[in-house]
Amino acid sequence: MSTSAKPAWMPIHKIAFPKLYTELDRARDHFGPASIHQDQIKIHPDNKPYKHGQLHVLIYNGQMYVINEKKGASNRARGLAGLANLYRAITAVDDPTTIPDVEFILDIEDTPTVGVPEDRVVWSWNRPKTNLNTWVVPDFDGWAFPKSDLGSYISFRERLQFIETPFEDKDPRPVWRGALNNKVRVALMNVTNETDWADVQKLTPDTRMHMAEFCKYQFPIHTEGNTWSGRLRYIHNCNSAPVIHQPLQHQAHYYDLLVHEGPDQNYIKVNNDFSDLQEKIEYYRAHPSEAARIANNSANTFRDQYLTPAAEACYWRRLIRRWAEVQAFKPNAYVDVKQADGSVWKKQRGVDWEVFAHPDSKYPVKFEEDG
Repeated sequence: MSTSAKPAWMPIHKIAFPKLYTELDRARDHFGPASIHQDQIKIHPDNKPYKHGQLHVLIYNGQMYVINEKKGASNRARGLAGLANLYRAITAVDDPTTIPDVEFILDIEDTPTVGVPEDRVVWSWNRPKTNLNTWVVPDFDGWAFPKSDLGSYISFRERLQFIETPFEDKDPRPVWRGALNNKVRVALMNVTNETDWADVQKLTPDTRMHMAEFCKYQFPIHTEGNTWSGRLRYIHNCNSAPVIHQPLQHQAHYYDLLVHEGPDQNYIKVNNDFSDLQEKIEYYRAHPSEAARIANNSANTFRDQYLTPAAEACYWRRLIRRWAEVQAFKPNAYVDVKQADGSVWKKQRGVDWEVFAHPDSKYPVKFEEDG
């Protein structure tokens, strides 16, 4: 497919979600036209400091193929969920053949840049803000979280109608659950330990909360984890005022939409050590109309617009188009195989997505390319 064509779905992206694509424009401008070559699209083979779960993917003539897979530290369900979300975005187009042909590596780990060459170019759920080579995709939670009580992102959003209450009727305490696996989270625990103004606890079987339950509170807290954390997309689906520590160290696909001041403010900014958390909470409790405005802005911006499945489908399709602009090669779904009689057989590369996603144990999936 020619990348110069303007498919019918392109204007819809701009009209419905005009502020969504700054991260993609950054990546495109960082690399420049025709700057990524075929030999850069390779699975990283090393297993130290840990294995990187990776998928080598080809989109050709509107069809998706998995060229190779390397299993890693993270559950491969992440990769399946991410690619399912991408496949939904492709097949939602009236004519999928208008999607540009692209080839890429999806790294499914939290830390796609650790233990790999600095110039490695992949797609992943997040990037360190200091790393400009990673192309950020919607995280796997946009399709589903593998635990069944959370499940599909669409059904999670649907079920919130049974949880939500008016902002003024919600619990006015800041709330958080999680593992104490970094300094930010430890700082949060230290600030709120044994206080009655916050409901902050280390995650255990006894303290665990379903993600929907956070919507019962006015001030759900977001913290980064090993890198970025997927909890924020769920919090943004609440009619609540999210509390987010800054500066964040990692970039997700929609973080440029976070606004911490002014009429469009959609979250409450606190320091990374949470030293100002109590002060901020006391202020917004004393000014409930301001807190309610932030909650309303958050819901309008994210729940109702930029974190909808439709928005993420548009992001995926724009990502494909931006990536195609920096590709210096034309992907191909076939290789020539010479037959004994001298004829040439066009052999398909990789495995169709439909087969890869739903394999039959009687017919194990086999990959024939190394990278």
